[in-house]
Amino acid sequence: MNGTIHEIKSNEYGNSQIARGAFGSISIAILQSKEEQVPHHQQQEQHHNKNNKKQQSSSSSTTTNSSFSFVAIKTISNAISHTSSSSSTVVGTDKPKLSLAVFSELAALRVLSSSWHQHENITPLLSTATPSSRKTATSSYSYSHSHDISFIFPYCPIDLHEIIQSRRFHTTKTNCSSSRTTTSMLFLPLPLIRTIIQDILRGLRHIHSTGIIHADIKPGNILLSSRGFFQLADFGLAQLDSLHHHHPDSSTAQTPPVAAPPSVAATGMCTLPYRPPELLFATHIYKPSIDIWGAGLILCEMLSGRPLFHGTSVLDQLSHIMDVLGVPSPDTWEGIQDLPDYGKVVFHPRIGVGLGMVLNFVRDDEVLERFVETMVVMDPEKRWSAEECLGHEWMNNDCGVWKREDVCEELIPNEYRSCYDGYSDGDFSGEMKAHLLEQMKLDAVEIARMKRQMKFGPCKGCCKGGDDDVEISRSLPALLASKLQAL
Repeated sequence: MNGTIHEIKSNEYGNSQIARGAFGSISIAILQSKEEQVPHHQQQEQHHNKNNKKQQSSSSSTTTNSSFSFVAIKTISNAISHTSSSSSTVVGTDKPKLSLAVFSELAALRVLSSSWHQHENITPLLSTATPSSRKTATSSYSYSHSHDISFIFPYCPIDLHEIIQSRRFHTTKTNCSSSRTTTSMLFLPLPLIRTIIQDILRGLRHIHSTGIIHADIKPGNILLSSRGFFQLADFGLAQLDSLHHHHPDSSTAQTPPVAAPPSVAATGMCTLPYRPPELLFATHIYKPSIDIWGAGLILCEMLSGRPLFHGTSVLDQLSHIMDVLGVPSPDTWEGIQDLPDYGKVVFHPRIGVGLGMVLNFVRDDEVLERFVETMVVMDPEKRWSAEECLGHEWMNNDCGVWKREDVCEELIPNEYRSCYDGYSDGDFSGEMKAHLLEQMKLDAVEIARMKRQMKFGPCKGCCKGGDDDVEISRSLPALLASKLQAL
């Protein structure tokens, strides 16, 4: 990251914190990026020299300008521990060690943010900062706790959870054109839903190709960038694909999948309403189908406006799933008897009502119903891959998808943007540059204030983990009661 992070001090400007949870906090800061610009006549000269295969230096005439943009800083509490080496008797030789969750997230983000694996549907990691970081040309961010670590990302104005909540409690924006107005039958316009699920599946296809499983796909972890792309975020529960590194021509090709060790495998993987059946039965073998289940449930939620399965415990969640998809058995799900928690509780055999009965619009669209069933299916081996889902007939419908500028206009509130974001200081004097930076800090504090107040409904989608899990488990009647109290 070539630039400087400007911290917004609460005692001078106000609170820039967007959200807070058990993991730590998310706040807004300002990135001042440095860009070298070459005069137009020198660009023509360099192009001419390149065509003649000559190398001439003209760096002495280049100018350096700065552009300003918002960034999101995710500060994770107690991420670093200090362990003493058993072979050392010297005082003060403690070695810092990252927690397992933070290490997993950082490892996944470094791979996906590298120049070889950057993707428009993945929120990139711009930089990291630790308590030992000093104020340099690349960072001026400070710390109040020695065990914290911060991840710096581009600022994304809103996430899918906030979008769904806003549609649940507020009417459609009045400034949208008639061709893009939500009908009474649909929670969101069908082409917009296709745009969103396409971005999610493209992101999943990319991370699965690198052997990474997100393992926590839910609306709150799908961010909308300022350019109109939906991006996967929060890789705190990321896992390696158990089969990804088994080369088909190697002697290990017939080796069964490697289960994660007990210290790593967690029965609490994925937020409960989006947790697939195999995880509810405590599997320790992670496959990309885990993420496909979450993507399918997001699609259902966008169609109906509410989570499809909304249990309050593992058993309750399984019961909700079986009410719709039926009770699985070794005949319908090969290998289910090998899952650790299968058979501990006996469910009364029954055939589910089917997805069409709980999703009214799906029942009227046979192609869409088949598409949903490729993802929301009990047996993980029967779920389609992200690549296969992208090639489905419904994804290639003649209605198409939305343009990125239309997505931004419809879904990003003006209050969450800054009119100064992206400005360059090339045309400003020194005094104007200072005013620009000050105004952006004030804008950031105001945006953070509105997000904390949850102006678009009682949601905590931007809070990754912790309080988010508490909020998402609340029933719709409870949310409505909360909304009425707020009025």
